[in-house]
Amino acid sequence: MNVDYFVNKLPEKSLHRNTIQMARGAVARFSREVADIKSDRRFTAAGHAEKIKAAAETALPYFADLRALQANDRRALERRQAEIKLEPVDRKDHWAEHRAREARDFLRTIPLHERQRLALADPEFAAAILNAPPALTGIDGDFRERLAQVELERLFGADELQAIAEESKALDVVDEALKVTQEQFLREAGMSNTKPESVAA
Repeated sequence: MNVDYFVNKLPEKSLHRNTIQMARGAVARFSREVADIKSDRRFTAAGHAEKIKAAAETALPYFADLRALQANDRRALERRQAEIKLEPVDRKDHWAEHRAREARDFLRTIPLHERQRLALADPEFAAAILNAPPALTGIDGDFRERLAQVELERLFGADELQAIAEESKALDVVDEALKVTQEQFLREAGMSNTKPESVAA
């Protein structure tokens, strides 16, 4: 698969493009080195194979470095994702618990569409719904997921949630690109039966 396919899946200003391009560059440099070795008539086929193996062993750690950078980016994303959560309920705050029960009692007295409208408009009603079993409010399923998303956007901003989603997709693209480029490298090195993750780890 052409590596440009992965580059083009990322926004033009994405720094992750650099990682893919560095991997592609490493493969191109190694391909040229292999071609130079094979064209050197001073060596036999066995000699060529030995020199290619030595060149591959020198170049392989570069892919490990790229995977390490990718792992660092993945951990940074996971830290951001861990922060995106609804505010925890303080069960020791009896006044807040009392207000939440009152809110749920009130919600059960009005039609479903009114419950949903209030939940979307008022964070207190939203919290009362999200912090209790669906049976206590009569609201569950898709609307409950939508409400949770609305509350997360209120707390952290839609831009931040979108940025995290895009970063996750970008890292998935880079993961696949690194796998493909290292497989290309291993084929050039005559190591196509070697799993990419098992070398230069």
